[in-house]
Amino acid sequence: MNGQWVVKKNPGAAKIGDTEYETLAEAIAAAKAGDTVVLQKDVDITDMITIKTALTIDLGGNTASFAGFGFVLAKGSDVTLKNGTVKAGMSAVWASQGANVVIAKDAKLHSAKNGALVLVNTGTTATVYGTVEADSDSAISGVGNEKDGGVIINIEDGAVVKCDNGIGIYYPNTSELNIKGGTI
Repeated sequence: MNGQWVVKKNPGAAKIGDTEYETLAEAIAAAKAGDTVVLQKDVDITDMITIKTALTIDLGGNTASFAGFGFVLAKGSDVTLKNGTVKAGMSAVWASQGANVVIAKDAKLHSAKNGALVLVNTGTTATVYGTVEADSDSAISGVGNEKDGGVIINIEDGAVVKCDNGIGIYYPNTSELNIKGGTI
């Protein structure tokens, strides 16, 4: 037009406030307790992402696709996943060591196998308002070892839990399974 070019920077994969990060893993590593990490585009991720703090992951209507395991929630993590999809080859979310995870109404977890949502260790809690599905094995799973028991699973009204070639909930653990509604 007038000989000038406008160059726009492609958005980073994720952001916290106005700070953009090249990858979702970098944003989560930089997050402080109470932060919201916003995914800005669909991403393909090779390695699992470990979370050790309390935060919200707003998927921004996008999909985070993991080759193997997805998010691993460790001691001290209190995570809400909302507004998008987490797909994984293995577990989309693996919560342990007393972690707490909430799957919001507008969030979806999907795994090819191994339980889309897996909970282990005493005090680990999941509350599901959204969709948790797997192609095989189970959609939600505890682990049958005695030391891995003591988890709490809450299935809320409106939740969808399904597994095409397996079971909806595999629950050998020794604490609470609260089904308040939803479809399993």
